[in-house]
Order: sequence, then C-alpha cells, then structure tokens
Amino acid sequence: MQSRRDAVSLLENIKEQGEGASMGSPMERPHFQRFLEIYSQFPEEGDWVPTRNVPTNPNTAPAAQPDETMERGRIQSERGNGPPS
Repeated sequence: MQSRRDAVSLLENIKEQGEGASMGSPMERPHFQRFLEIYSQFPEEGDWVPTRNVPTNPNTAPAAQPDETMERGRIQSERGNGPPS
C-alpha cells in the first residue's frame, strides 16, 4: 500500500467481500457480526464441553508404556478413544 487511495480501495474491497458495516439483510451482515452473534449464544464456560477428549500425542504402541505421557496417548480401541470395551 503506497497511498491513501490504496488504503481506501482496500477498505472498499473488504466491504464488498462482506466484512464491512452493513444495514441490509441478514445475509449481507459482516462475517464478524454473524460470528459475534453465534458466540454470544454459547452457554457459559463449564455448562457444556464443545470438544471431546483426545490424546495430545496419540500412538498405537501394542503394550502399556512406562512413560506416562506415551501411555496417556496410547490408542487401545478400534474407536480410538480409550481402553477396549
């Protein structure tokens, strides 16, 4: 960006792509506004868990591991989420 004209042109492009302020239909609202509305509808922290527990270092070691970190990440079931059932 070399000039004010470049900056204004860039801002116009952003607005045209749906990121600028808009007072039109819901589909014309800026992405930020739509995401903020979704975020504001989330339950309070602790009321729900939007993720599943997954190992941070998954592995498929065939036997129990002496290293606690490796053992925590050991995939032991076909579903891949804990000991066999």
